[in-house]
Amino acid sequence: MSIDKLAVFGDSFSFGSELYQDVMSREQVIEHLQRHAKTKLRINANGSIYKSDVSRILYEEWYNIESDKESFCHAQSFGGHISKHFNIEYDNYSFPGYSIEAIYSEILIALRHDKINESSFVIVGLTYPGRTIKYNTNKCGTRYCTEVNSTNVSIDSEHEKYMMLNFKYGSDFMSEFVKMHGYINSIKNILEQHHIKFMIVDPVSVFLSHYSEQGKYVNDAVREFVHGIEPAGDHNHIYREELIDQIQIDMKSIIFAKTMRDVEQDLLHLKEPSRALLGHFNSKAHALYATDYLIPQIEETILCRH
Repeated sequence: MSIDKLAVFGDSFSFGSELYQDVMSREQVIEHLQRHAKTKLRINANGSIYKSDVSRILYEEWYNIESDKESFCHAQSFGGHISKHFNIEYDNYSFPGYSIEAIYSEILIALRHDKINESSFVIVGLTYPGRTIKYNTNKCGTRYCTEVNSTNVSIDSEHEKYMMLNFKYGSDFMSEFVKMHGYINSIKNILEQHHIKFMIVDPVSVFLSHYSEQGKYVNDAVREFVHGIEPAGDHNHIYREELIDQIQIDMKSIIFAKTMRDVEQDLLHLKEPSRALLGHFNSKAHALYATDYLIPQIEETILCRH
């Protein structure tokens, strides 16, 4: 079966956020952000700003710069490199801050309008659990970059209040992982039902084993994530740990084994930066993720090209 189109769905890591920084000099971007932050910004060895120095105003200012650069970001992302390699049409439906519900909605609408079909290859990039940005918000002029465990990167302060209250009185991270598990399985099933070839990837290793930015090997990613937010205690259900085990087993059987953190380790060994200033992966990391990991997997096991 021939493939004539690539479609990518996901959040900012699949969108290609911060890749426009390559057009500007690094010093120019740092100077610009420091001027808005009104403080000197410290830079990690991986190329990103220290997390303690990151503030809402930096995200807001960068997204103002990047707001009309979608096409460039898409072209420089891993999806752009894959489409160039296979010389096929390419659409990127990702958006910074997208929740799993928003990603799922984009896939349903693309199916309904025949934007993806049996001649398409689909890559679904996973997002962080707990995000609440809704489908198509970009068409309404509202932009969030939301993570409930890192409140300083939520651009909208009122939305941030809602998220904090939701996690205080309503949801919890275990429930969010269960929801992710359900949506991921549903995405897999619906693409299979439509006979669409696809790959589900986990760019920042939410589910998969990885090395952290500090060089620590994390074999139990979901447990580390959940316990980091909600430490084990008497208030937890007795089956929570078994539930974490089952989610990790299921997800490892569905998700492509290599992540962009693997690329980060490759670049670390070469003593090269892997991140843009606000923490997204840089253009070299996107290129290597495509050429070293994704394209070989697509050729050898999905398109059966030898």
